[in-house]
Amino acid sequence: MWDLDTLRYLNEQAHLRAVARAQEASQSHAPDAPTAPVYPLANLARCLLAGPPSIAYILQLLENSEVVVAFMELVSEYLPERENEIRTADVDDRIRLFSHYFGQRYFPLSDSLSLDDSTLEDFIREIPVDLMGFSYEDYHEFSDFRTGYILLLSLIEDPYGDSEGGRVPIIAYVSDLLGGDVAGLIPANGWTPEQLHELTDRTKFEGVGAFADWVHSQTDYWLLDANYDEYVGESWQPNSVAALTEQWPVVRQIQDQMARVVEFIEENPKKSFLELLNILLDVNTSEFVVPDEQLPLPLFGNA
Repeated sequence: MWDLDTLRYLNEQAHLRAVARAQEASQSHAPDAPTAPVYPLANLARCLLAGPPSIAYILQLLENSEVVVAFMELVSEYLPERENEIRTADVDDRIRLFSHYFGQRYFPLSDSLSLDDSTLEDFIREIPVDLMGFSYEDYHEFSDFRTGYILLLSLIEDPYGDSEGGRVPIIAYVSDLLGGDVAGLIPANGWTPEQLHELTDRTKFEGVGAFADWVHSQTDYWLLDANYDEYVGESWQPNSVAALTEQWPVVRQIQDQMARVVEFIEENPKKSFLELLNILLDVNTSEFVVPDEQLPLPLFGNA
């Protein structure tokens, strides 16, 4: 004799098979198919293909009806043509389907969502996006970043107003990486984002200014400026969705711009960084730096 859990499982499987058959029937009789029926009753019959109801859906609706209704309102608002597909999907697939189709039309939603009931409630409360803002923790754990980012970070004025103090370990890292002679060329306080834009925009190092804006959280694009240390969520309002949709292509452009200059510097860090310092200092830095091949070599292990 079957227990209740087994019966529930078998019911869900039967429900999913019925939904699959309905979807297959709908696709096989698409309007461009040569044998597509044109009679209204035939179309109605396909819409009425039915199987056993989903017990999981009924339980979810009964236990959390307001949340489910609110979620389906989001679907109707932003993805009306996908409403039937999402409504008939398995309970755990609904957020995944919504996120997939929403990301194609508007902007990507967070891909780290779990699909339990509490997440559905969180989902309808605020737009679930991955925040990319630079944080205080990022600044003080800079060594987790790749080399190109750290080199650029060494040029930027401390975003948290610690004068030169917060920059000391970053400059020390550059000294270890490229030598004290190179690190010694960097001003103690660094450059402001505005100065870096003025000096590097429209050069091979374009993107340095954008990187400085990101570090100072002043790109004027919410996804790039907001971080989890100071998180304030955006609610599902049409104007918020419209604004983030409009911003997303520019966010991608800024990210690409920063990535290009970082990759360029990392191809030959010392050479590229010195070229960048040439522009920023308006001097020939080679006059201040002893080439590696001219450095005195230690004899017998003694410097």
